[in-house]
Amino acid sequence: MSLYSTERRGFPFLKHLPEPETKYARVWFLNVVITGIPDSGGGSAEEGLFIPTPAIMLKDCGQRVISIIVRKDEARNIKDVLEKHPDRATVYELLLSVLRKMHIEIKGTFVHSVRELRYLAKLHLKMPGNGEVVELACRPSDAILLSILSNSPIYMRNELMKECSVDISEIPGTR
Repeated sequence: MSLYSTERRGFPFLKHLPEPETKYARVWFLNVVITGIPDSGGGSAEEGLFIPTPAIMLKDCGQRVISIIVRKDEARNIKDVLEKHPDRATVYELLLSVLRKMHIEIKGTFVHSVRELRYLAKLHLKMPGNGEVVELACRPSDAILLSILSNSPIYMRNELMKECSVDISEIPGTR
């Protein structure tokens, strides 16, 4: 058993991974945008009543775009990190520094399903020594930001891209 084995270290949220999955499409971070969700306070989408909502936009190698709704503080964290505010170091940068000091490599983010209208993601980590790859369940926004900071890939399950994405030409203001 490896020093970093999930059983020995007692991390129940880490799981051993099978061989690399082929059910995923590579996607790239586009931006954090303000989108609108229909107002559930009696108005309808047909009436044009929407609540401004932050979302992470991801694009595949074709023309498909998917948005993941996030909280305002998550959107602000992503913007702060991407805009490289030196006076506002984030917990993500701290976590990435700790992982690097421990020689743990982020292999990628895998957005794998939707449950109760929320996307679920896993962060794949390569442990030092034997190179064991483990997964850590986390919020998509956290995993995506860590992937951006570490230059590691982001993947979306093909079924989700098919069901939840739109063609980029359908988004107002894009080409």
